[in-house]
Amino acid sequence: PLGDLIAEPSGLQVRADGLVGAVIVGRSEQARAATAGAITLASSWLVPGLGALPDAQHDLWILNTSAEQVTVTYAALNANGTDRSGKVAVTAGSLRRISLPVGEASGIFVQATAPITVGASMRMGPAVAYLAPVPLPED
Repeated sequence: PLGDLIAEPSGLQVRADGLVGAVIVGRSEQARAATAGAITLASSWLVPGLGALPDAQHDLWILNTSAEQVTVTYAALNANGTDRSGKVAVTAGSLRRISLPVGEASGIFVQATAPITVGASMRMGPAVAYLAPVPLPED
């Protein structure tokens, strides 16, 4: 397991000449969670499901596997439209965690200047859950 080699949160790009499946597993002494790895890169992503646990700590994970820095804009979405937003730079070949104050948001819209991979997680006490971001089609 990768967790035996790397102690901190990390991003990993998997390439193969055949079909493979990648699974992300988070574990601690008290909790475990798993989700399928993202199968694509995209410049726009939608992260649904944040409103399910509004009191949880929500993290957005941006993986930039390109050789160039990327600018990422994110916006919390609610019934009235966009609520809060932010902009960050993600250096080439790196993973960036963004802690999100969710409040009334039911989702997050993510837009980048180049294709990226997006992940999201929620933590509450010892429990952790991974969300399944959706890559949006390019125009």
